[in-house]
Amino acid sequence: MSDHHGIPLTHVPRELSKLVRDKSSVPTYRRIYNAVIDGAIPAKQLSNGRYQVSDLEAILRHFSLARKS
Repeated sequence: MSDHHGIPLTHVPRELSKLVRDKSSVPTYRRIYNAVIDGAIPAKQLSNGRYQVSDLEAILRHFSLARKS
């Protein structure tokens, strides 16, 4: 169970939409996944091959997303 200390990549767009002013600016799962594969966003690959992230701030910065006030 020690593998489960983050947000599954598939849930990241939903979590980001809770944090940003403009929900339409939230990148799709595919854009986030590609950024992870390219190494632009830190993520951990679990033993089942899926990814988890623990730093939503890094994703906000990477995609230049503005937080809610």
